[in-house]
Amino acid sequence: MTLLEIEELTWVPEGAERPIWQDVSFHVDSGEMVILKGPSGSGKSTLLKAIVGLDDISAGRRLFDGEEVTAENIRRFRNRVVYVHQTPVAIAPLVEQNLAFPRQIGADLSGDDHEPMTEEEQRQLLEQFGLPDLDWSRRFDALSVGERQRVAFVRCITVRPELLMLDEPTASLDPTNAHRIEEFVHHYLEQNPDRSVIWITHSEKQRRRLDARHIDISQWTPSGESPTEPDEESSTQ
Repeated sequence: MTLLEIEELTWVPEGAERPIWQDVSFHVDSGEMVILKGPSGSGKSTLLKAIVGLDDISAGRRLFDGEEVTAENIRRFRNRVVYVHQTPVAIAPLVEQNLAFPRQIGADLSGDDHEPMTEEEQRQLLEQFGLPDLDWSRRFDALSVGERQRVAFVRCITVRPELLMLDEPTASLDPTNAHRIEEFVHHYLEQNPDRSVIWITHSEKQRRRLDARHIDISQWTPSGESPTEPDEESSTQ
């Protein structure tokens, strides 16, 4: 069953003469993991943000579970589809506030057939990711980059999204903790066949470990001089 369908998405940055990518069309099935690849600056991060509605698109449409994503249903869509950025920012000053927010949002959703994670489940997940003694009273911006990545991952997964879009989620982690994230995501898919994952990684070793279907964004990049996406960062992992 197709969970996400992208039809001819095009994005032209403000002030640019041509698109970063155009006529992007692909689908993601339930239970599937897809790796989105392409050279740095090809617009992978922007595409994920456009799918979830954080960036505007110039043309095209998105369908989720057979329904077109519109301004009227975008709020519910964003709680079923979560984007995890490689450089997460705080949504509140303290760690505990960052982790409480998705629990509250998830509990407020109506018509869902699942509940958000509890605080105890969040703590267990942080322990699983190598942060058993994390002080929840600390400021989020005082954490190391790797700590912020793991806290933000738990924050995003708390609402148990159906589609998890991961933008270099292990870029700042050591191999042990990167593998823990990978194992969790595989298990997350196995738990529920209706879930799917789109993953951006610049690590060829990680791509091989994930053993997923690859989609190369380069096929939708206009010919000629390679465009540059200013905000997209490369990983050295």
